[in-house]
Amino acid sequence: MVVEVSIGDFNYCNPGAMGDIEKFELATDAAQRAIELQQEWQQEHPSEEVFVGHGYRMGRWLHFESEEPEELLAWAKGQDNS
Repeated sequence: MVVEVSIGDFNYCNPGAMGDIEKFELATDAAQRAIELQQEWQQEHPSEEVFVGHGYRMGRWLHFESEEPEELLAWAKGQDNS
């Protein structure tokens, strides 16, 4: 299971995205929320790997690479500073 952080609007996340779909102005806010959801989902599904990932998928089905929370936050800070 993956908690996605997509660049763009809802049309840019993977088709079939479900659960909590939220929009954020700042990438760091989105990353923080994704990490919170990852932790919640991991507690709810202890037998499955739950990870975070980010990307720009243009509505196509593409796999997100697993990232450590620190990596996601570093990427988000870079987005906010650019």
